[in-house]
Amino acid sequence: MRLAYLGIVGTLLVAGPAFAADASIPDPEPQTIAAENLEARWQFGGAAYLWAPSIHGTSGFKGLPPIDVDASFSDILDNLDVAFMGVAEAGYDRYGIFTDLIYTKMSASGTGPYGIARFSVENEMLVASLMGEYRLLQQDKSTLDVMAGGRLWYVGVDIDVTVPNAPIGYPAGASFSDDEIWVDPMLGIKGRLQGNSPWYVTGWGMVGGFGVSSDFAWDAFGGVGYELNHRWSFVAGYRGLGVDYSNDGFVFDVVQHGPIFGAVLHF
Repeated sequence: MRLAYLGIVGTLLVAGPAFAADASIPDPEPQTIAAENLEARWQFGGAAYLWAPSIHGTSGFKGLPPIDVDASFSDILDNLDVAFMGVAEAGYDRYGIFTDLIYTKMSASGTGPYGIARFSVENEMLVASLMGEYRLLQQDKSTLDVMAGGRLWYVGVDIDVTVPNAPIGYPAGASFSDDEIWVDPMLGIKGRLQGNSPWYVTGWGMVGGFGVSSDFAWDAFGGVGYELNHRWSFVAGYRGLGVDYSNDGFVFDVVQHGPIFGAVLHF
């Protein structure tokens, strides 16, 4: 049963747009942009990324007691069926918007003590983020933005229990389903620091929840990137994400952290 829970909780390969801090950059020609003469132009960016987190915390579903969770990335990967992670961003003048969509589906199975019962678990998770941006500072390719928006979480789980040799008159199995959906307000800041070199540093920090849905949520990322040209760049870094949510027996109080890699396209 613990293996099944690890499969459920490990699906949270999310947290928002892993390279939004880098998805929109200025034109390749260096320039200094002041508030009074910022050139009005559209910019677009998108990124595909891979996050390899471990996860720690407490998880529980309605009708079942919460348990402690401690899973490495290899534990998560063993139970992963389908995953999609992508982010897109658009900006005009000092204003921008980005959206992030993550979908994961996992399944796990195991046998209870002494082989009396078998457990199978299937979990689906959808996480979507929508944030508005405002550029406070820009010097050549170095930028500083503030962000505000929301992050939607959906978790659905199906658990089947079978007892192959159940005595006559006793149930041979049972099924259990639960799902939860919530939206957290989020605030944050992100930036990029780059000189004349193609190498740069990028990162962000976000906080949210504030008791509206989650009691508290946070998201932090820092990385180093290399700009191949004005359209393509690659980023490697480290990310940590935490959320503390509970409602009517549903508990999701976890922290994830691990290395992250991605390819960013600008146009």
